[in-house]
Amino acid sequence: MISVVNLNRALLLSLIYFLLAISDYYTTRAVLESQKGHEANPIMNIVIENYGFNTVLLLQIFSWLLFTVVFIIYYEQIPMEVFFILLLMKALVVANNSINTWVIAGNGN
Repeated sequence: MISVVNLNRALLLSLIYFLLAISDYYTTRAVLESQKGHEANPIMNIVIENYGFNTVLLLQIFSWLLFTVVFIIYYEQIPMEVFFILLLMKALVVANNSINTWVIAGNGN
């Protein structure tokens, strides 16, 4: 059983992941809509080309729900470092997208 403190920690990390997922969606969309960048993830590239951005948003929300459910259910079994690594990876994607968006907007000159 997860304690209240651990549940609060899980929900905080879940919120951080949610914010990163939504940021990933919007920064990716900004880069792609500028037509000056491309999706580096080949799987997501196929999804975008065949199903559009709405599907990508749904996938981001699904990934957040999956992260949250796994985190809460397996909180005691999975080392905290695993969740931090997942958050770090998501944050790096958002940072990359944000830099690309900034450069595309002409601020990188």
